[in-house]
Amino acid sequence: MTKDRKKDKHILDAQFDIDLILLDLQSPDVGVRAKAVRSLCPCRVGATVFEQNLDVVDRLRKDSSP
Repeated sequence: MTKDRKKDKHILDAQFDIDLILLDLQSPDVGVRAKAVRSLCPCRVGATVFEQNLDVVDRLRKDSSP
């Protein structure tokens, strides 16, 4: 198993809720959206999940909200 895969497995074992994160990314609340996009950091969800949601992360990086 590669280092990235081991890290992904470890993070996945932490039981994050990707469906809830994806819902929060659509929230009208700026703070909720910011927290959700930060929670998709590859250090938290692993490279695989991060890459699967890269389009969402990229779009929200351009969010004009403070």
